[in-house]
Amino acid sequence: MNEMKPSGVAWIGEIPSDWSAGRFKTVLSRNDGGVWGDDPKDDGRDSVVFRSTEQTVDGRWRISEPALRDLRDVSNKSNSLLAPGDLLITKSSGSLLHIGKTSLFEDNTYRGDCYYSNFMQRLRVSNECYPKFYWYVLNSSVARDQFEYLQNATIGLGNLSSESIGALRVPFPSMSEQKAIADRLDAETAKIDQAISLLQRELETLEQLKKSLIYEAVTKGLDPTVPMRSSGVDWIGDIPEHWSITRLSTKVTKVGSGKTPLGGADTYVDEGIPLIRSQNIFDGELHLDDAVRIDASTELGMHSTRVRSGDVLLNITGASIGRSCVVPGGVGVANVNQHVCIIRPYQSQILPLFLHYLWSTVGQEWVFQNQNGATREALTFQEIRSAIFPIPDLPTQQHIVTQVQEQLAKLNLIQSSKEEQLRILNQQRASLIFEYVTGKRRVSEVA
Repeated sequence: MNEMKPSGVAWIGEIPSDWSAGRFKTVLSRNDGGVWGDDPKDDGRDSVVFRSTEQTVDGRWRISEPALRDLRDVSNKSNSLLAPGDLLITKSSGSLLHIGKTSLFEDNTYRGDCYYSNFMQRLRVSNECYPKFYWYVLNSSVARDQFEYLQNATIGLGNLSSESIGALRVPFPSMSEQKAIADRLDAETAKIDQAISLLQRELETLEQLKKSLIYEAVTKGLDPTVPMRSSGVDWIGDIPEHWSITRLSTKVTKVGSGKTPLGGADTYVDEGIPLIRSQNIFDGELHLDDAVRIDASTELGMHSTRVRSGDVLLNITGASIGRSCVVPGGVGVANVNQHVCIIRPYQSQILPLFLHYLWSTVGQEWVFQNQNGATREALTFQEIRSAIFPIPDLPTQQHIVTQVQEQLAKLNLIQSSKEEQLRILNQQRASLIFEYVTGKRRVSEVA
């Protein structure tokens, strides 16, 4: 059994007696920021510049169309040329999940000369270190927990400086053991990654199945023998002949949103009215656990932007445009900001949940296909009112809603089980990496 000793670092714990631990800067030969340059000239002389958005949370590369930038007038351009073995770390992000994610630049990462943006920091370890080992360290809890502690918050963005990265406390096994650990982790995590990838594909299939289930129900109904007719709308296709194609404006009493808090973050209070923002609407539901709150006496607390039970809330800006949910009973007093639209249906003509199902399927198609293929940045109230949907009578809506809810409940149980399996696999992967990079599991101990 290998003897262990205290590392003196809370994030590392005990390490083998023949290891040491210290500041990362002591083994770094380069620790420098990137470049961005000017807009591309499209003359064949632009340079590939990697961005932090091309890094996954676990430090993989996801490069499809890298940015081309004109770096000819950048004085330190050559200093930002990447070499195999360089580690690229995200040093600025609005999400703690992305701060500190680190990718390894290798011979096969991308063809030709490559550079990196100024939201990233390039780390080059000394010749006595094995880059892949420190890629594992930087993407493990050893480093990520320290990054969360070391980062400084500046105007809403998390930031890591070259100094704080250099101050990171890391383990120092021998070069030969670093390579052996990295090789072992490559082999062991590959098995886990394969299982994770399979589960992720299964979860994606379940999501598509749920969307297809809803889409078919709200456009074709539940009776496959009923006579059909053309809806006259390409992305809707045929509908049951007794259904109508109706503009939303004829079925709702209100379409409107809130305002930007005049005082920004200063408007928010510990106790007050929840302010519903885009991030509070996901998975088809309203989530208010982490909602910011506003003073009821402010203009934002006025009744004109207040939601009611049965309202359909629609995100009208940004990446989540078209995402919707129904305000459930018991929410109490809550208001929306300018990114969320309140759609208040005539419940004697259209059920809120049926309208939500329409927005989550047909409405998505309308948002992205009815604008000549262009990606939308915002929806106007007039566009929302003029949206065209297939709408059956109220009893048919109720039957569809009931059947869809039953089917979704079954699929959600399967989904929850697979998500739990995915959580366990990710936890196993993280624990395996931590144990190896801190020496609690030695390569020589495993056959």
